[in-house]
Amino acid sequence: MKTTFFCSPVMRLFILIFCMALCVISGCKGIFLYVSKGDFYQPGTLAVQVISLEAGGELQTPVPMDIYTPTDLFRYPVIIFQHGFTGSIKGYETILNHLASHGFVVVAPQMYPPGGGMGGAYPTPEEEADLGVQIISWVQENIKNIVPVNADTKLLGLSGHSRGGQTAYRMAMQVPHKVKALSGVDPVDGLVIFGQKLAITGPLTFNIPTYVLGTGLGPVPPPNTQFDLSCAPAAIGYQHFYDANPHPSWLAVATDNGHTDMLDEDDLCKNGVCDIFCPGGPNRDGMRAFTAGTLAAFFSGTLQKHKQSLAVLTEPDDAPVPATMEKKLKPLRCSYGNSTCYGDPHDQTGD
Repeated sequence: MKTTFFCSPVMRLFILIFCMALCVISGCKGIFLYVSKGDFYQPGTLAVQVISLEAGGELQTPVPMDIYTPTDLFRYPVIIFQHGFTGSIKGYETILNHLASHGFVVVAPQMYPPGGGMGGAYPTPEEEADLGVQIISWVQENIKNIVPVNADTKLLGLSGHSRGGQTAYRMAMQVPHKVKALSGVDPVDGLVIFGQKLAITGPLTFNIPTYVLGTGLGPVPPPNTQFDLSCAPAAIGYQHFYDANPHPSWLAVATDNGHTDMLDEDDLCKNGVCDIFCPGGPNRDGMRAFTAGTLAAFFSGTLQKHKQSLAVLTEPDDAPVPATMEKKLKPLRCSYGNSTCYGDPHDQTGD
């Protein structure tokens, strides 16, 4: 015998009022996904708290890390950001604060001790990516016990600068089912002349939206050095990654800026000279705003599901530094012999 339950309008209203009251009491934490208010080249409206963790401890933190978290009680996507070769996570404080203020929990792991130059002992790119994948699992298991908000690791984005961009790509290729959006900030692939293997050897086949930021001066070698090697060689730099990306993908190039112009001077330029190794441009504040703003717009469009935000990646005239932009979109499905095509050209979030 089939039993039918009838819910009267009064009962439905009572249930609605009860749920709203419960939401007010609990602060709705974990229910509503925060969406940025826009104006991405400016810091967002959210207050940001920085939580610094040492390796080990009760949570068995795999490496030291800084976590940038909003404090308003909403649900937020999580972004793991990988630092550049020999770099310190402290050099990215401005752009990571900016990114978090638009509604993201940003995890910045210190993959190995910073500094030391080319002669130091560092993990191979493969080892660094393997550690990065372990960090993804650790974040999934522990992040909600660390931050004061609901960090939704099912909405996971990866990003990284320089070799960190390569690391982010390697991580995504290992666990594509865990990654919903991927970005490289002037990424650099393996240096074959030093015995490293390329991460990108052909077209990528994962189904992940991607954004690549490049710099016009990245491929320019530093002046007055014995090595004719730039910080971001053209053959293994931003175009190399963008060309391999499946659709949808976006590319923005800061034509007048250099490979490290988005880093904070206090960390990068302790001797007062910011472009001794990587030639730089005239507007570092603008480059930081450009980097953080385009990252925030990309991740808002893909992780916060606010597709209109992606328009920022196609409007170079609005950028705070001179830039060019291009995109690869999903091809429309057209029937043979029929002019009717199917698919939304504006729906480019990879859903």
